[in-house]
Amino acid sequence: MNTQQVDQKTWLLQALLSGFDVVVDVHLTITGIALDSRQVKPGDLFIALPGSRVNGHQFITQAVERGAVAVLAEANSVLAETQHDYAIPVFLMQNLSTQVGSIISRYFHNPSEHIQVIGVTGTNGKTSTSHFIAQLFSALNISAGVMGTLGYGMLDALNASLNTTPSSLVIQSHLTELVQKRVAYLAMEASSHGVEQGRLVGCKFETMIFTNLSRDHLDFHGTMEAYAQSKAKLFAWPELKHAIINLDDDYAAFIKHSVAETTEQITYSLSNASADVYASQIQYLPHGIQCLLHTPWGSVLANIPLLGHFSLQNVLAAVAALGCHGQPVERIVDALSALKTVPGRMEYFGEENQPTVVVDYAHTPDALTHLLKAVRLHSRGKVVCVFGCGGDRDSGKRPLMAEAVAQCADECVVTSDNPRTEDPSAIINDIMPGFKHAQLQVHVEVDRAKAIQEAILAARPDDIVVVAGKGHEDYQEVNGQRYPYSDLVQVAKVLKEYAYD
Repeated sequence: MNTQQVDQKTWLLQALLSGFDVVVDVHLTITGIALDSRQVKPGDLFIALPGSRVNGHQFITQAVERGAVAVLAEANSVLAETQHDYAIPVFLMQNLSTQVGSIISRYFHNPSEHIQVIGVTGTNGKTSTSHFIAQLFSALNISAGVMGTLGYGMLDALNASLNTTPSSLVIQSHLTELVQKRVAYLAMEASSHGVEQGRLVGCKFETMIFTNLSRDHLDFHGTMEAYAQSKAKLFAWPELKHAIINLDDDYAAFIKHSVAETTEQITYSLSNASADVYASQIQYLPHGIQCLLHTPWGSVLANIPLLGHFSLQNVLAAVAALGCHGQPVERIVDALSALKTVPGRMEYFGEENQPTVVVDYAHTPDALTHLLKAVRLHSRGKVVCVFGCGGDRDSGKRPLMAEAVAQCADECVVTSDNPRTEDPSAIINDIMPGFKHAQLQVHVEVDRAKAIQEAILAARPDDIVVVAGKGHEDYQEVNGQRYPYSDLVQVAKVLKEYAYD
């Protein structure tokens, strides 16, 4: 199914827009919806939305040329004067951006009402938590899909996605596919961008999980307060049945206060016994974690084949989700023994007489701190970190990334990570002040592949090399171009060259 365009769905436009603040005074049938004029097909309704860089109004002519039969656009004074200049009807609606999700959901016959959607929001942990939820349901022979950073669909056949939270048209069309396949659950990442841009409007969530909140996306939100408010909106929806909240996070009380009175609150924690779901007697073993899980549905001993305390934190969120959806805790703990790491999330490489290399997506100061501390729990030697910072993003976090590494690693190599339109050396210059008072050895190598090679080949077998920032990504973005590149591939390649005397 084309994610920007859905055929074989015919609606009378008056019926589709009934109840919305727009007057449709013509008898008109549409057979599809498009948000991108380049994807318009004959018979479509083209919805022209304002964007942060371009305005959909600019592409109405192109949509008409491609066969659109009507346009629905955000009302403004300029378009009000020109709406009758087009060969097809142009309808104007105030605050269209906040309502388009509901319109598209109606077009697809409200698919989220026919599948149980579990949302996961937070700065870090969204992808792992959503994948763990889907893995656990699948292990219990209950069909479950995911939607987020790594794609959408079933875990064994994910389709690529450009955004963590895609457009409302993409979301609703994906939901429709899953409903048609009779999938029971969807674990869906809910980003702050998706919230603020209205992409999640029209989605009915049964459950929403809050993982944590730390500095990220301030280039979009401006302040941490605005960022937190964006997350909190997801918990204020009165139709939400369950709110699962990480009690260990500083913003837990803020989120709890935002939850609607009709929503059940369930908390989780690594060690706080006042939480509904928490762990005790935690042992970090060479190849996993053993702990006693305490839940409202019983306490059980769990063996989890993952590494790091934040992996355990994400597991607790997933356990809470399955528990509040009626799964017996004894069955859940059996399923935990088969959990697998998410690609590019705390993914381990290395054999006997080689350093262990961890590839992870961590790209915020908080995530990097948690990653390095988690690795330290399993390390017998040094912890070496390879990292960079993305271009055209929040430059304020660059020295904070260095501070995180300085506090938690023994050595590091600073390199490039999607410089985009910025000079990679200039980005590194922004990073370096964070090492001002650091005691660790700092190397600089702009070429990311060479940086990884340098770090691994210089390491001893009992060292751990952490390659942070890109995780599963298979490209390096430079000057608007995405060039094929993968940390996972580079690490595997260099380990083949490794020889320790």
